[in-house]
Amino acid sequence: MLKTLRIKNIALIKDLTIDFSSGLNAMSGETGAGKSIIIDSLNLILGDKGDKSLIRYGEENAVCEALFEYNSPELDRILDDYGIDAGDGEIMIVRRICVNGKSDARVNGSAVTVQMLKTIGGYLCDIHGQHEHQSLLKTSTHIVLVDKFGSDEIAPLMSDYQSTLSIYKDYIAKLSIYGEDTDRERRLDTLKYQIDEITNANLVEGEEEELLVARTKLQNYAKIIQALSQTYTCLDGEDVSGVACLSTARSSISQITQISPDYAQYFERLDSALIEVRDIADSIRSELDNGEYDQREADRIDNRYNDIKLLKRKYGPTIADILRYRDEIQVEYDTLLNSAEILEKLNADIVATREKLYTLASSISDLRRKTAIRLRDNILVELSQLGMENTQFEIKFRPLPSIDEFDDYYDSKGLDNVEFLISPNKGEPLRPLNKIISGGEMSRFMLAVKCIIANLDDIGTLIFDEVDTGISGKIATVVAQKLAKVSLSAQVIAVTHLPHIASMADSNYFIHKEVVLDNTYTYVDVLDGDELVMEIARLCGGVSQGGLMHAKDMLSTAKDFKTKL
Repeated sequence: MLKTLRIKNIALIKDLTIDFSSGLNAMSGETGAGKSIIIDSLNLILGDKGDKSLIRYGEENAVCEALFEYNSPELDRILDDYGIDAGDGEIMIVRRICVNGKSDARVNGSAVTVQMLKTIGGYLCDIHGQHEHQSLLKTSTHIVLVDKFGSDEIAPLMSDYQSTLSIYKDYIAKLSIYGEDTDRERRLDTLKYQIDEITNANLVEGEEEELLVARTKLQNYAKIIQALSQTYTCLDGEDVSGVACLSTARSSISQITQISPDYAQYFERLDSALIEVRDIADSIRSELDNGEYDQREADRIDNRYNDIKLLKRKYGPTIADILRYRDEIQVEYDTLLNSAEILEKLNADIVATREKLYTLASSISDLRRKTAIRLRDNILVELSQLGMENTQFEIKFRPLPSIDEFDDYYDSKGLDNVEFLISPNKGEPLRPLNKIISGGEMSRFMLAVKCIIANLDDIGTLIFDEVDTGISGKIATVVAQKLAKVSLSAQVIAVTHLPHIASMADSNYFIHKEVVLDNTYTYVDVLDGDELVMEIARLCGGVSQGGLMHAKDMLSTAKDFKTKL
């Protein structure tokens, strides 16, 4: 449902906000007052091309904002795919166009492309009239409408078909793994080489770190020997050394330990220090005596380290990743090695599943064809009531492919291709819906369809522009009543010149323009009470005493009709 629409700097509109209600909303006004501007603005919101000619003269940019309320799990899924916050069942769409040709769009604050905007808008609003947002102009929706109309019978079979189709696609995907014999042998050779290369490397987690330490030590061997030699000389060399100095200090302090306990502590600490220094000196001496640069060990460490680096570049960033990859391809290798038996079973499963899918698709197609006849007859009745009694309408099906052609034709909906064909005038051949039908006829055709499947559709807002083109009298009353009926299950916004529709509306909006300081502006007033009576009288032909009485009668009759719905 469209809750709020704000239009800024579009044509004659400077800054306008309209709050819509549920039920039937009627927009009326003189020709040229700006009703089409509002529809153009909504089309921008729904992803129409951002034509800079729409921008009000003298302005740098134009902005349209729309707040929708919705309840569609499918739309929630799409928003999630796009990374857009669902917003607790509300969507705010903002579209900006600039005189420099640039434009941008945001949904709940997230930037989106025009194509994304069209996809999202398709779940929120359907505009029927001279514009191109009508869902019925998309042939892909025709099969959906047939399925909705016959959902009680078709839906259970379709659920079975789609779950079986998922299994079938898994089988086909597995089949591609094995491929042709030459491809399979080539893949086996590749996998065998990789498995052997990783296995023969005898990798151990943590090994690389140990190699790096040893490699660094060998690369700095001369520096290490020099530092150890200098340290040993200082600690216990032939000249004055740390050990000799500590030994002398220890002997000296021992001579006064009996004098005071304070000196005994120095003796103990010097004794400990002497033991520690002698141990350090002995350890360094041992490392110097045993230390010898081993070129072969250095080469071994270098080679091993470089081998691991090469394996990491080929198979994974760490040794753990390499080993994990080896385990994964081992499974694939074992599977391919036994592929003959697997392929035989897989091909048998594919044949059996294809036969089941074909049987299901054929049953679904049979139900669709029967449903299409009932839907066609219902639509023709509705069209006749709407003043299109000379209309011919058929629902065309592609011939059902044979089971041998299944893989060339199947999709998630089965094997059918469905298209609506129409001839609105006698003597004209049936042709695709979007080829010959006018804006007013399209609106009435959509109204006929909506009257039939009103409770089955997911789109929350229907906008009818030109629905009253070329009609009056009894047909006008029927159109108004049918709009009221549809508005019980979806929000309806109708741009109208008919008092019948205006009197039937739950909310009325009067679009008018005024000149202020040599500038023309479009305004929208919400009508009720006497103002509404006067507008309906105007639509009837004139605001006279008789016209006002007739307007009140129309409002009373409409109210009675709606209470019985």
